[in-house]
Formats: sequence, structure tokens, C-alpha cells
Amino acid sequence: MRNYNDYRNQQPGLQDQAMRAAREGDYHYFSSLATADQNQVLAFKDAKGYSPLMLASYHGHLDITALLLSWGGDANDSDFGGNTLLMGAAFKGHGGIVRLLLSHGADIDLTNEKGLSAALYAQMFGRGDVLKILRKNSKINFNRKLKAWLSFFKMNLVNERKHNV
Repeated sequence: MRNYNDYRNQQPGLQDQAMRAAREGDYHYFSSLATADQNQVLAFKDAKGYSPLMLASYHGHLDITALLLSWGGDANDSDFGGNTLLMGAAFKGHGGIVRLLLSHGADIDLTNEKGLSAALYAQMFGRGDVLKILRKNSKINFNRKLKAWLSFFKMNLVNERKHNV
């Protein structure tokens, strides 16, 4: 049986190293990985469904995001709640990453389990520059979709007030 010091002194595995490097923006870590490890790193998911690609894009590391996409990373990758890379980048206001993801085929119309899209995240959190990029690349009438979402939100708010929920 292992004791606490054995666990404490244990070296982090490849997944832990990749997740840390993605959060912290350690481009050198990813650029020095062996080709054999690249597919394995792309497949990693933590307990919430976050991948190194998702963490890198969410934290605004454009160079790492581009590198992982060049390895074959999925521009529509999502966590266990259905939140995509594009949603995270829109929420954080990372316009360069939004452009990069769109150029790699990210689907602007995907929604998470709550029905929110990247454009709605950008709208809700005041990311006007990102919203312009998304509107420019949208295949649907964005204003119509936003009005429908706001109408739904308002209707639920009125119902909650009526029923004191």
C-alpha cells in the first residue's frame, strides 16, 4: 500500500502535463512533444470534459490553439455540457482565436445544453468585437435568433414573477 508521500512525490503524467501547459500557455511543451504523443494529447479530457485544445483557446493562447488544430484537433470540440471552443473564446473575448476556429471549420450555430451559442455568449458578456466577427460569418439571420432568445428569456422571467418561483 502506498502512503501519502508516495502520491505527493509522484511525477505528473502526460495528461496532467498537457493540461497544465495548455492552461499556462507553455508553447515549448507542445512544440517539443514527440509525434507519437500528439494524438494522445488531443484525446485527453478531464473530469469536466475539457481538452488541452479547449483550455488553450479559453485562456487565449493563440499559438498553442493553432498548433493543436494543425495536429488535427477538432475546432468543434466541446466539454460535457456541450460548450464548444468557440463559445469559450467568445465568452472570454478572444477575437483572434474566434477567427482561427472559424477558419478551421468551427460551427457558429452549435448550442450547449442550455441552448446558448457562441454569439449569445458574446452578446451577453459585451464582447462587441467578437460579436461582429460572428455576425460576419453567420449563415443565419443573427438578429432574428437573438430576438427569439430574448423573447424566451423575458417570457420565463414574467412567468417566474407571476408564480413567485
